[in-house]
Amino acid sequence: MVLLSLPSEVLWQIVSFLDITDLSVLRFVSTKLRTYADHPSHWKDLQLRPPPSSTAGISLWNLNDLKDLIGPHASHTRSIKIWGVRDTVVRFLITRCTHLQELTICGWATLSDHAFRFPATNSTGGTSGTSGTSGGHLAGLRRLEFVGATQQSNYTALGANTLGRILTNCPDLSELLLGCQVHIHAQTLIEELKKSSRPPLSLRSLTLATHRTWSAPHITHLFDLCPSLEQIGLLPAAASGCDVGKDSSSVQRWLADTHSLKLEHSPESPIALDLPLDQDMVIYRPTCNTTQRTHFCTSH
Repeated sequence: MVLLSLPSEVLWQIVSFLDITDLSVLRFVSTKLRTYADHPSHWKDLQLRPPPSSTAGISLWNLNDLKDLIGPHASHTRSIKIWGVRDTVVRFLITRCTHLQELTICGWATLSDHAFRFPATNSTGGTSGTSGTSGGHLAGLRRLEFVGATQQSNYTALGANTLGRILTNCPDLSELLLGCQVHIHAQTLIEELKKSSRPPLSLRSLTLATHRTWSAPHITHLFDLCPSLEQIGLLPAAASGCDVGKDSSSVQRWLADTHSLKLEHSPESPIALDLPLDQDMVIYRPTCNTTQRTHFCTSH
């Protein structure tokens, strides 16, 4: 084979231009090519689009196809942006990608608490019959984003209890974004965080596509419970999702375009505000260099 006779530097450059689908095939050609195809640098940051679907609607990953594609390299993966998932796909990514730090999920058929529930580990290292959100699987996660698709229903049945357990079981999680149709009951989330012995110390940004059940006291409590929290986004406009087939900008930049009102909150000046359910809002905690004040500013 001519390819195998090329100098190592040239062969490396060629292999580096291949996408992961081609790399997953190339690794079976020869032992030498497998060495190049399996290099961890190719599998560190992944963008995973499912094969086109022959039916109408968003394309979805087949779990076995995804396992064949990234399974042998899952321990090398640090960030994933994936389109078209089910609960089982999310559960696979979290359990197999043991060093995952960033996960962005774009579009799904169904997404619920089951995606984040795992057999509980017992004292012998085995699994018991009960299940819950496992900190062992999520411990290294730093960013978690859900972006719904406009092409179909983007509702997720992720509950406040599960969200609270994710926050308390991910000590490094700094950014959490739910840009989809979701109902997170504010008081339930607050109570879940209160009863935990592991508060989300690293959380800096929390964005929810809802205002329902959220009031000024809930926002104050959340700032108190999360000492590193810098901003809380309540963005009803984000519930409509985005075109996951065309969106190439970062999720944060896309959401920034929807901001219409910003409130800066000072612990010395409690929030005294009725939050309009149809108004996008971002509430900021002032830094030590920021004048202690509460004010509004409209964005363009």
